[in-house]
Amino acid sequence: MAVVPKGLRTSNGDGASMRISREDAMAKVPLMESDVETAAEASVETSHEPVGRSVAPLPGQWHHHCTDPCWILLLIAAVGVLYFPIQEAMQTGDMSKYMRGFDYMGRMCGRDECAPGQICGRFIYFCSKVEENGIDTLHPICVDSCPTNNLTSHVCFDSDTQSTLLVPDWPTEEFNMKCLQRSHRLRAEEEHERKRLAGDVTRFKGGAGHTPGILLDCIASIARARLHLVVVIFVSTAAGFMYMLFLWSCLKFLIYGSLVLVILIPSSFGLWHLFIVYRGGGVTAALSGNLQIQQSLWMGLAGVSIGLFLWCTLKQIFNRIQTAEGCIMATTECLFELPFVLLEPAFSLLAKVMIALPLFILMLEYASTGEMQLIATERGIHRHLQLRKEQWGIIFYFAFLIAWTLELVHNMTQYILAFIAQRWYFTPYVGEQKVDVPGICVIFESTCNLFRYHFGSVVFGSLLKTLFRIPKMFAYSIFLLGCCKYSKHKEVKESSGTKFTASLMFALLRKEGYMDMAITSSDYCEATEHATFTLDDSSTELVLTWTQIIFELGGWVLMTGVGALYMAVTVHSNPRFTDATDDEMFLKEPDAVVALAAVLGLAVGVSFMNVFDVIGDTILYCLALEEQRFTQLRNASNPHHKDDATLIERCTCRDSSSGGFLGWMMGYDEYEQEDDDHPRVQYAPHSLKELVDARNAKYQK
Repeated sequence: MAVVPKGLRTSNGDGASMRISREDAMAKVPLMESDVETAAEASVETSHEPVGRSVAPLPGQWHHHCTDPCWILLLIAAVGVLYFPIQEAMQTGDMSKYMRGFDYMGRMCGRDECAPGQICGRFIYFCSKVEENGIDTLHPICVDSCPTNNLTSHVCFDSDTQSTLLVPDWPTEEFNMKCLQRSHRLRAEEEHERKRLAGDVTRFKGGAGHTPGILLDCIASIARARLHLVVVIFVSTAAGFMYMLFLWSCLKFLIYGSLVLVILIPSSFGLWHLFIVYRGGGVTAALSGNLQIQQSLWMGLAGVSIGLFLWCTLKQIFNRIQTAEGCIMATTECLFELPFVLLEPAFSLLAKVMIALPLFILMLEYASTGEMQLIATERGIHRHLQLRKEQWGIIFYFAFLIAWTLELVHNMTQYILAFIAQRWYFTPYVGEQKVDVPGICVIFESTCNLFRYHFGSVVFGSLLKTLFRIPKMFAYSIFLLGCCKYSKHKEVKESSGTKFTASLMFALLRKEGYMDMAITSSDYCEATEHATFTLDDSSTELVLTWTQIIFELGGWVLMTGVGALYMAVTVHSNPRFTDATDDEMFLKEPDAVVALAAVLGLAVGVSFMNVFDVIGDTILYCLALEEQRFTQLRNASNPHHKDDATLIERCTCRDSSSGGFLGWMMGYDEYEQEDDDHPRVQYAPHSLKELVDARNAKYQK
């Protein structure tokens, strides 16, 4: 059970302390701030760093100010460059070039003249083959309307006689400016019956083109099942909540059970093969040339070695695993207390569509200003859009701007989630619960805070990530492998500032800067630098990252599978969806509906687990920052505290010989008693705090 800070207790007369009321507790919180301010004033003369960085005020209470505003001007200028291409696209562009087809003579339907003074019909129609089954896809013609029965005829080209003749029509349907032949009901029934019995994917389209016919049926099936596809979103979301509840209740079993399996599987595999070697004559049989025994010997040694290596590795990072466990449990608690946070990905997706879709349409409109050319092949005539070099350059610029705006919205989501997570974390505990937990309005508060103060920083961060997307992937891999360590330079001069290492540059491509910015209101580079120094001992963050990846993959699989399973059961159990005689609801392509349901479930899963990832990382950072702040507070009030520490040592509150701040927090350094003059307000969730306290107590023994 979490301990109530001494400053939030009152005596009951016999020397013992008892808990006070919520009102009294909240009244004492400003006293904590005054203690911090007093310590900060005392440290002004001894610290080379600004007071706001040397001894922080109450976390989460810093006043925000504008950061990196010049990058907003760059974004405006980048969008303004498109003014002239957009003008050209609106004046000379023609999107119909992408949709209109050509007849067998190369004339564009609906634009060119098929006869003097007569514009060709708008639709492409494929005539029936003369004296053969099927259609002639090599010689299409332009028609004004699609035939709906076989009582009409059109003049078509006959490849055998190399002349035109009158050919009876087939019943067709309009699709994408084309007339596609409809399947006869009997053949449709045969198709779906065979598909159900044998799983054959062969389509009988009554002579219609294979791919266009399938696409038409897929779109029709999706349209008929659209209501159930909407239900899939809610079903997947409910599965996500159940997954969070499952993690919250069974997290310890999942983590340690997985660790046991990770060690047990290769070890058992190796021991089994060694047992085979023992039964087959041992090493002597292997040396005598028995290939089967030799193979078992090598596989056995490899399995045992891998198991031993994993056991040693997990033993070394065991304390980090418990901290990661506490962070994940705290993340689930945050999501249960603030379920509206899961609405943020929906707003993010809507913003991405509203911004990127117009840019994409404008890019297509501009591309249509190119010259349309026709290329004749064995399969018929195909269009080719010829563009000049400068036009290709502008199209690539459109694509870059679309990628930038998508990254910008994604980074805005990360900042908003980090802001909400730190507001929740730094809401103090009184007794067993947090008081004044932020409500749904915190989403609007964080959004306003972003646009008012930190939009320029987010623009800068998203630009870096867009430009260095591929290097970011390599940087992320290096980060996961733990190959990059932030170098500590003892001789750092204030005039030159802290030297940016390669690892710090890689950190600019991650989200740590937004977590610090939401708390400290620092510029993007400064916030990233402070975050990397605060998390200088990155092993705990590394373990948390790998643990999150495993559970995120589990969430993706669960929500994708639940969505696909719901739709599969629905389309095969609903009689209207399976009745081939029902023209309104029969699904000719149920597999397409199930596949789309799986995609929707995956989209919900990715959005859901993105919230899980950002909030988990922010909680770990807030825990590190809280411990750092309390250590700074004690050092600021200590007259024997050294004032010649380097910037890194002041940021991490450790000397150069220590194992780093998180190493101290995990219990590797000496235990320091809590200073009664500076009582702590409880911010960390009980599950996380108890694990950290247990870790410290364990390493004190």
